[in-house]
Amino acid sequence: MPHPLVTYARHAMDRMRQRRVTPQQVMAALVSPDRIYLGRQGNLVAEKSFGSGATVRVVFVDRIGDL
Repeated sequence: MPHPLVTYARHAMDRMRQRRVTPQQVMAALVSPDRIYLGRQGNLVAEKSFGSGATVRVVFVDRIGDL
């Protein structure tokens, strides 16, 4: 189930379906990323590797200001 403080863009939801990424994986990347870096156009990217060998990259905007 999506987190109440996370809003997904339609494009993001489409990509998640295409890539079989779950909301739980997105939240894991946001809550405890292996690294956070500036992506293209200055967007923040949270990256998390999972035991299955998959790496999830979440492009996000920190609207709360925690970062």
